[in-house]
Amino acid sequence: MRELIGYARCPTVLQDLTAQLKGRAPKLTARQQAELVRMHATGDHTIAELMEVFSIGRATVHRTRDWTGSKLVAGAPR
Repeated sequence: MRELIGYARCPTVLQDLTAQLKGRAPKLTARQQAELVRMHATGDHTIAELMEVFSIGRATVHRTRDWTGSKLVAGAPR
């Protein structure tokens, strides 16, 4: 606890410590994203089924598919 008191006197160090806490944690892990893209690419699962399997919304399925899918294809423009 005493160490944190010293950090309070130096705002730049305190900023560095809290910089990692910004933003929202992703709903799906990288492995889950890859699995979602693979399941959708096979054509065996609909968007609604993927929503249910991963417990996410429709927009998250589309966002993950579009964003991750373009990274998996070499040279695909984003």
